[in-house]
Amino acid sequence: FAMLLVMLVAYFQWLRMLEERRARAVREQMGDILDTVKDGLFLLDQDLRVGAVRSRALGVLLRRENLEGVHFEDLLRDLVPAKTLDTAVKYVKLLWGERANENLIRSINPLAEVEVSFDRGNGLRDVRHLEFEFHRVKGAQGVRQVLVSINDVTSRILLAREAADAQAGAQAQTEMLLGILKLEPAQLGGFLSNCKATLAQVNSILKVPARETAAYRDKVEQVFREMHRLKGEAATIGVTTVESRVHEFEDLLSGLR
Repeated sequence: FAMLLVMLVAYFQWLRMLEERRARAVREQMGDILDTVKDGLFLLDQDLRVGAVRSRALGVLLRRENLEGVHFEDLLRDLVPAKTLDTAVKYVKLLWGERANENLIRSINPLAEVEVSFDRGNGLRDVRHLEFEFHRVKGAQGVRQVLVSINDVTSRILLAREAADAQAGAQAQTEMLLGILKLEPAQLGGFLSNCKATLAQVNSILKVPARETAAYRDKVEQVFREMHRLKGEAATIGVTTVESRVHEFEDLLSGLR
């Protein structure tokens, strides 16, 4: 009987050792995942505070440490405008409602693509674009936690903007070429000569020394008159691209005035 008890104790100790080994392996694997994944992952409890388990990338993306127990509002306070912050907090609170529609909530996510600004310490700001995703973790008693995923989509946003700018530039060039094709050669030659002369005059005006406010104001007025005249000529012959470019320049000059 004593031998049987010893064998049972040894057997249960062996099972416990196996379970501890499995648990240790699971923790190590979980740690490897959280240390390797590029997304910022963390859990929010019902008080909207960051849990203890989170990915290493979270601190890198948000550029801060000691995130455990930080309130969600404090997490974003210095990164987004006050209005966006207020909307984001109200949105996260909606996630705890049992009757909330998952797809509807996902479609109104105010942080689906948000621009954040970090202080670089030298008076400059580093602007990034982050994408937040929220997933409800449910249990027998309903929603227990919310899994938050943060991804840096700055490259994607900048690439999309470059593509849009390139498309707009190509369209503007096409419109300009179509407008030029409608002009008589002599008319086009005269317009180009006037453009060259106007820009030369503007450069000459800018090179004149100015040390007082009145002198600077006179510079702006002279440049404005020259550009306004050029815009009128472009509008007269129908070169809309040049007209719009000059109009943008006039807007900048109006700001200076």
